[in-house]
Amino acid sequence: MRLALLYSTATFVSVEAFRRAALGVTESSKWRQAINLVWLSVPVSAAVSAALAGLWLHALSQPAPEVTSDYRLGVWVTAAMVALETAAQPLVILAQAMLFVKLKVVADMVSLCSRVALKAWLIALYPSHAIWAYCVGHAVSSALLVVIYYGTLLWHPALDRDQLALTWSFFKQGLLKQLLTEGERYLMTAFHLLDFSEQGLYDVVANLGSLAARFLFQPIEENAYVYFSRTVERGKPVSAAAGRVLHDLLRAMSLLGLVAVTFGWSYSHLLLRLYGGALLAAGPAVSLLRAQCAYVLLLAVNGVLECYTFAVMRQEQINGYNRKMLPVRGRSAAEPAVSVPPLLGLRPPAAVAAALVTAGLLAAGSESRLYPSSAAAHVAVGALCGAAVVAAAVYSEPRLLQAARERVGDKLKRS
Repeated sequence: MRLALLYSTATFVSVEAFRRAALGVTESSKWRQAINLVWLSVPVSAAVSAALAGLWLHALSQPAPEVTSDYRLGVWVTAAMVALETAAQPLVILAQAMLFVKLKVVADMVSLCSRVALKAWLIALYPSHAIWAYCVGHAVSSALLVVIYYGTLLWHPALDRDQLALTWSFFKQGLLKQLLTEGERYLMTAFHLLDFSEQGLYDVVANLGSLAARFLFQPIEENAYVYFSRTVERGKPVSAAAGRVLHDLLRAMSLLGLVAVTFGWSYSHLLLRLYGGALLAAGPAVSLLRAQCAYVLLLAVNGVLECYTFAVMRQEQINGYNRKMLPVRGRSAAEPAVSVPPLLGLRPPAAVAAALVTAGLLAAGSESRLYPSSAAAHVAVGALCGAAVVAAAVYSEPRLLQAARERVGDKLKRS
């Protein structure tokens, strides 16, 4: 259901704003004040969810009664579960700021797996009560997330005025960004641009195309923000080390995005056929998924740039960014003291660019000549092309490879 996405994104802007404000704090008293700010997300979430529930039930179109009779229940359960999950955010922020990465991974995995497994089991047993299955699965997973995170609560009656002002700036920025990034969903629902089946097709393709952003880009961006918030100070010159990290992150994310564009064009049809059958691959879903692959490239680059700029911008710069929402270069916030500009990381090496172009042409030719008769041969061509791209990247980027080896070695030593 799209309700979960719309409720979550509408309330997430407040949680994300408070999280960003809290991660830059180091003193214990400031920490408690930041936690107080995060707790404000609970009533905000409840209020926004209740308002959207009323809007969905009384102002927007609803499914026909013969399709489902439990639509109203699903709306209110979704609103309640969003508010419940928001209550776990103080501990989520604390765990992330204290670098308890495994705790977040385990909690999210348990919540997601329990939700999917319980929904699938209930729908298999009671196919005519899909809404009820959705409600039960969502309620159980949300409760598990809260139980896992809750242990010790930090609370202090006071709020820091500087943090509050900075949080308000992030809150406004988050609202504006939400309207710009998810505006098409609100338009489709509010103005009935697409019927429910077309909206479902759009959501399937969008969710499938955003898997890389959810499971790969998001952890990288969260760790990048933690790094920049701890190594740089707002409004102050950025060290050479932080600038070099920004360069390497941009290079790595741009390479991942380019790989998605290169292979996504020729393998979208095969992926949709494997995921949803011939019916899903026969419609406009293929073109939508190809466009989503190009969007993944923009997401990969934009996420890292936002982590850097929001970690170093002063409050007045954040307010100016909210007013203008224009492309922000790193030097507009605080220019890194490096000889190589970090934005050059967006330009792939010549060998990698040549490998990507060649792989894209070969994959396109394989789709037109081999795929109609043999999907296995088409996959084999893609695997060989992918290996060639990886080899070119390893040859051209020894620094990134060495950094990845050191990261993996540190994890193995700690474990």
